[in-house]
Amino acid sequence: MFTKKHNECVGFESCWKVKRVYSVSDTQTSDFEVADKTVNTTPKECIMVQTDPLPTPSLIEGVDMNKVAGFLKELYPDMKKAIDDCNNSKAFVGYRKRLDKDEVNCKLLQTFGYSKLIEESGDEGAKRVSCMSWNQSGQSLACCRGFEHESWCYHRGTVYVYTMASNGKFSDQPKKVLNADNCVVSIKFHPTRSGLLAGTTYSGNIIVWNLQNNNGEEAVISKNVHDELVTQVSWTNDVDPEKSILLATTSTDGLLKLWRFNPLGKTQDDMLSLRVRYKIKPPLLNNGNVRKAEESEEYPRNVVMKDTNGVVCFDFSKHFPDTFLVGLEGGFVVQCSLLGATELKGSTKANPLFDPSFKYYEPVEGEIVSLAFSPNRKDQFLTYGTNAEIRIYLIGQEDPAQMIFLKTGLLDVTFVPFEDKLLAGCGANGFMEVFHIQSAERIATGTEEPVKKSVSTSISINCSRNNLVAIGKANGDVQLWNVPWSSLQNRFD
Repeated sequence: MFTKKHNECVGFESCWKVKRVYSVSDTQTSDFEVADKTVNTTPKECIMVQTDPLPTPSLIEGVDMNKVAGFLKELYPDMKKAIDDCNNSKAFVGYRKRLDKDEVNCKLLQTFGYSKLIEESGDEGAKRVSCMSWNQSGQSLACCRGFEHESWCYHRGTVYVYTMASNGKFSDQPKKVLNADNCVVSIKFHPTRSGLLAGTTYSGNIIVWNLQNNNGEEAVISKNVHDELVTQVSWTNDVDPEKSILLATTSTDGLLKLWRFNPLGKTQDDMLSLRVRYKIKPPLLNNGNVRKAEESEEYPRNVVMKDTNGVVCFDFSKHFPDTFLVGLEGGFVVQCSLLGATELKGSTKANPLFDPSFKYYEPVEGEIVSLAFSPNRKDQFLTYGTNAEIRIYLIGQEDPAQMIFLKTGLLDVTFVPFEDKLLAGCGANGFMEVFHIQSAERIATGTEEPVKKSVSTSISINCSRNNLVAIGKANGDVQLWNVPWSSLQNRFD
């Protein structure tokens, strides 16, 4: 069961230390080869256009263009009504953008103008900025300078047109200098054609400049349209929406004229033709109370005895194209209607004359300086007179709904677009003044920049960017301001 067996031992060599074999060399990497070539990149071919040219659309043959024109005429009234309803919508009346605390004050962005040009030319008289107008795009500002006149004008008129640079500022050197036979009283850019500028002069002329003409012949129309001083010019919509925009002028001869403007006309008579003439009578003559007015001290005797009261200013409603306001000499405020005008006695078929007077409001004690419809409310307008009173009227109410009494006089007053409770003006104080309509109080603008005090003669709000405000000065300068209207109104809301 048990056995004994003897096996021999198997041995093997044992090494407790191994000798490492190594070699010494300068580099531990293999050598690399270098070959020089003249061109190390693949050749490329440059071409001017890297995309396929777009196919030119071909006109469809056999299209009746008369039918297309008829279709567009039928479509235009509905489209215009929809656009007007959208523009006049009150959906965002109560909306106020939240601004930072450092944006509640007005900021002077720039002071520019032609005061330096006046000093260089040595013409010390023509400094006053009499009128300003922004173009439709809000990139160009037209300014006219003039003299203080005691009688007839014998001066040369000049209009300077400045264009805003990419940094949002103007250059001291104007892009265009437009000349006239005598001082320019009023200027206004076309509402849709940003290159057309209309102006009026002391001699009764109307001038239309095309700023896109670079051959030195910017004046495409220069025509005598009134017997006396042309007080104001403005573009307005025709009652018929299918027709083009009309040009309106007023004068101290007591007439308001509407003109058809055709930029494609070959002659000046074709480009500017008379559409209708209006003569606005003062309320005393219409009511037959001349003798009663002569005995009263409420109206100046020279105004009562005058046969024709000149038109000082006017404004057409943005909401109702047939309604407009007229300010007459003597402080009379008249609401007029294009559709309800009556033909006056003595007018002929060749030269008809109409009276558009519809309603008379409480006259201003003095002369009217500014008169304007509200762009925000269709039933509201303002008047400002030499008695330093701002009056807010409602359509249909003879007495003013609100009055703002001022200590110092203003030379220009206007509504603030999209802010139905604010008014802005400028005058003898030398800076812009903002008023709250409901409270009849002046709002502090918080101006911190040191501004050289000079009488402010004109104010104009940019139609594209309402926060930009231009103020014309009596020394020939123009100030560009950044005004946070919403923050100013929120101080009272």
